[in-house]
Amino acid sequence: MLAGTMTEQHQMELRSVAEAKGLSREQTLFLGYVPDEDLAGLYGACSVFILPSFHEGFGLPLLEAMACGAPVLGSNTTSIPEIINRPDALFDPRQPQEMAQRITRVITDQDFRHDLKVWGPERAKSFTWKNCAQKALHALETMHAERAVQTFNTGTNTFFPRRRRTLAIISPLPSGTTPIARHMYNVLPHLQSYYDILCISNQPDTIDPWLAAIFPIKSLAWFENHALDIERILYVVGNASSFQTASRLLLTAPGIVALLDSHLEHFPSETESNETQNFRRILFESYGYTALLAYQTQGRERVLANFPCPASLLRNAVGVIVRSQSDMDNMRKWSGNGGSPNVRSLQTSETATVFAEHSVASTARDYWNLLEDLYETSAIAREVKLLRAIARIRTGNHPTPSDLAAVASSISLNRERIGPKRSFLDISAVARENPTMRQDEYPRNLLKTLLSVPSTDYLAEPVYAVGAVYRYARGWTFRFLGLHSVGYEDDIIGTSPGDIFLSVAPLSDTPAESAAWLEAQKHRGLIVYSLDAMTLEQGSQIQSLEQLLEVAAVKSGKSATIADSSP
Repeated sequence: MLAGTMTEQHQMELRSVAEAKGLSREQTLFLGYVPDEDLAGLYGACSVFILPSFHEGFGLPLLEAMACGAPVLGSNTTSIPEIINRPDALFDPRQPQEMAQRITRVITDQDFRHDLKVWGPERAKSFTWKNCAQKALHALETMHAERAVQTFNTGTNTFFPRRRRTLAIISPLPSGTTPIARHMYNVLPHLQSYYDILCISNQPDTIDPWLAAIFPIKSLAWFENHALDIERILYVVGNASSFQTASRLLLTAPGIVALLDSHLEHFPSETESNETQNFRRILFESYGYTALLAYQTQGRERVLANFPCPASLLRNAVGVIVRSQSDMDNMRKWSGNGGSPNVRSLQTSETATVFAEHSVASTARDYWNLLEDLYETSAIAREVKLLRAIARIRTGNHPTPSDLAAVASSISLNRERIGPKRSFLDISAVARENPTMRQDEYPRNLLKTLLSVPSTDYLAEPVYAVGAVYRYARGWTFRFLGLHSVGYEDDIIGTSPGDIFLSVAPLSDTPAESAAWLEAQKHRGLIVYSLDAMTLEQGSQIQSLEQLLEVAAVKSGKSATIADSSP
């Protein structure tokens, strides 16, 4: 029995389906429009009322059926779960087998059917127009009170309400293609309660028409040109394509990453050279030369097993949101010594799931809370605010390159560390072809060992002196190790408190300009060691960076416990 107005074509289609399932024309009734006075009787007489909607504004027919004492079942989407408020009466509308199981239980389990009939009218009492009006009034009064606190007084007792922030979401959005795409498809409508949402995609034709009708769709090119004007940015990462897009855009448009797959197993096969190059860059940013050497000798599968976390995202993102507490613990562990404070979890219970559609409203609220928390507390978020404030400064004189360099240096010195400490290995004698040291005297085998063996506490970085600064020796090191370049320049190094600088030559041989730089860095927390030639000749006994640093600490008369060294 089907009530409601529908076209003749629609009726024919439904009759065909019914006949294919063994129902005769007499067993399939189309009632058309049913007056309200008859509708209550139909509700009360039915064995079960089912609302299998994909989308629902409120679900008034469901509430009517409950008020009339009908046992009801509904989709676990949109507003329906809030109305029914019983997980055992919900089903996934995209899973016919699950729907059939629920219907069968209502028909065959008399206790369950009776429980639903009793539950319905009681639950319906919560949705009277009086209750609706009271809740609406309370919400308006609360919002007015909050805005009065957040806004300012112009001197004429006029208050200006704080507008909603804009949120740009870079995410796979085709409905139903993957669990992550389905997750965002369901969460987005609820997120618009908190933000004015922009959807960013280079494939607008693949986005569900319903989403495209609700939210503005912008291209990646548009986003890159307007990112600085967008207050909140969320990168949803769940596959290789979205990871690579986020990794690239984060360099110029810092935002929060929802890392819904915290491993790298989903990188595509390396069928194109640019994919291989991207993969190498990500490995290098996350784990340094050690991972690239492992990739070259062991292959992709072993590397993914041993270097499982895209740590580069932690260093460039405002913050990272993961699915579970265990994912958060892993991210902090893989990010290196000390972990990262900018990781948050959508859930604290391992038994819950953020992909459960009946929880999308609370999941959207969790996203909002985490986004706002990270944007207020993250060091990178504060840095972005600082850069924007600097950009707004109006002055008659354009800043000189030295002015910009001084600002960049100051910001770098105050930047919070994310990831492991760094051990800078001074190879200036080789890079500058120092005439006082023959090339064969430099402990190349030791250097290769230091760069090949994974370290839990430090990333090894060869560097060399140029005038008053030190630069990364990446060009030389890639050639020395026989690695394919990943496109990095020999940039000026930046240090953080707790980093270690290891000189291969006596510090007394260091040029005056470089020595002054080292002295300044020591005052900012850089630990400086030097090793004499005899110690280096014994390098064959050293099998790891930690061992070398222990030797250097002892030679310098400092504590031999390097992993816990403080500036």
